[in-house]
Amino acid sequence: MKGRNSEEGGGFIRLKITSVLAGLGALGGAVAGFTLTIIGHVVSGYPITPGFGVFAWNIGIMSGVGAVLGPPLVWTVLRRVPLWRAVAEPALAGIVSSVGVMLLVPPLFPIVVPGAIIASAVRLARAYPEGDAGKRGRTLEGKSRTGRESADGLG
Repeated sequence: MKGRNSEEGGGFIRLKITSVLAGLGALGGAVAGFTLTIIGHVVSGYPITPGFGVFAWNIGIMSGVGAVLGPPLVWTVLRRVPLWRAVAEPALAGIVSSVGVMLLVPPLFPIVVPGAIIASAVRLARAYPEGDAGKRGRTLEGKSRTGRESADGLG
């Protein structure tokens, strides 16, 4: 009998969560691409405002990066972290580091920003060790605040 707690149902739920994570990664990447285009223009002091094509290119590239790299990062490193923290803290680290590096040392952008996001993820993974799953909110493992399995079969 197929149900919500069967292997097939759990796989479908995981697929839905992964799709949402990819969408959130793409959205975060698009926002970062838009913001970085503006910041890059201001920092460079170039007199001509970037056109639609420049914005579209940067948003497209950054949303693709976010959609591809977001789900594996969350599923592997942030599995035991509450959902809101798994989304908010790496995104905040990416935004703050992007703005800081674009204002101070733009050539270091490809090193500093991914490093800040990974460092944020590692910090979260250490803050929520294996035995602490679900005690502070809903996690990707399907645990509730009480630490018990949820009905969606993710645990």
